[in-house]
Amino acid sequence: MNPIITAILALITAAPGAIVQIDALWNEIKTGLGAQDQAVVDTVLSVLNPKVDGDLAGLAHDAAG
Repeated sequence: MNPIITAILALITAAPGAIVQIDALWNEIKTGLGAQDQAVVDTVLSVLNPKVDGDLAGLAHDAAG
């Protein structure tokens, strides 16, 4: 695995409360990486990102109403 991907995933593990900051850092550095590497980290961040969780909860609420 690419060392940058390993570092980002390690940051997520070490600082789970800093997902928003890690996501911002990731968006700054991911352009130089391959699509597969980008997809791995994007998927992990989308699962952990509280904004995404809030968006999905709102969508579920809207669909139920």
